[in-house]
Amino acid sequence: IKEAFLEDLRRNLTGPVDFVLFTGDLVMKGIKSEYRALDNELAEIWEILKEKGPAPPLLAIPGNHDLARPAADSQALVSLKAWAEMTSETREAFWKKSSTLRKEVTKAFRNYSNWWKNCPYRPQNVSEGLLPGDFSYSFDKNGFKLGIVGLNTTFAQLAGGDDYEGRLVVGSPQLSAVCGDNPPKWVDKHHVRFILTHQPPIWYEASSLDDFRNEIAPAGR
Repeated sequence: IKEAFLEDLRRNLTGPVDFVLFTGDLVMKGIKSEYRALDNELAEIWEILKEKGPAPPLLAIPGNHDLARPAADSQALVSLKAWAEMTSETREAFWKKSSTLRKEVTKAFRNYSNWWKNCPYRPQNVSEGLLPGDFSYSFDKNGFKLGIVGLNTTFAQLAGGDDYEGRLVVGSPQLSAVCGDNPPKWVDKHHVRFILTHQPPIWYEASSLDDFRNEIAPAGR
């Protein structure tokens, strides 16, 4: 399958690539050795892309396989799974830098963050945000301005299993942080905007879904 994919790139890619988008699950278990192997795989792909033009930047967000899972009795794991039952004060505290729960999330994505920080295809002018994997990026080509936002929607899925539909979390503070605390102003700078998430909105718990539809990606944005 890999060789067929690479051959397809060689045969059918007719010109330079502006950027590559990857919406998570770059590895399987989030361990260091997998990220080293990932670098080797990407290098093979980029050698082909560079035959068609300059090396394009990679814009990636993490999926639920890109984190190193904490112990089954981890308090962070238990707390995030019960986000819908949290008080509004507890949720607000999560978005503050001093939050113990936030520190546990950052720890779970440490290997991903280290890989992303050192990835040779990471663009220099990417703006990072509150959670590992959150970013914004502006692409300008012949006066056409494209804005791309990536948000980590998998940070509440610290455990394995598939029972997370309707339980995952995304918040407008994530968007605000990558857009200079003024998303409408950032939006107005671009002709078109993309938003990258690993899971679709059907996977978000009720308050997160409301936030996504009303504050993050309302109609017309």
